[in-house]
Amino acid sequence: MAQQPKSKREKVLEGRGYRLVFYEENLKDRNLYLADITTDSCPTPMQLAHGLSVLSFEFSPDGHSIALAASDQPLVDQSYLDLSDRYGLELP
Repeated sequence: MAQQPKSKREKVLEGRGYRLVFYEENLKDRNLYLADITTDSCPTPMQLAHGLSVLSFEFSPDGHSIALAASDQPLVDQSYLDLSDRYGLELP
């Protein structure tokens, strides 16, 4: 699970000393990625959940699917108040 990287604009502002943090503003989704690490080459991660902020996930016992809790909003309350939806994803 990883957060979206900073945008070019965010990097420029940070370079100018802009480091203010506003509560629950400019939040980025927490994405779920899958990468094949069994090969010798550098794996390219594949994003599994689009347009959602993943709060938690668990692989199925057979490793062929993932159950996840996610929300369309990356807000703190979504996880604390259990306002997330449940999804099942088949792995490629």
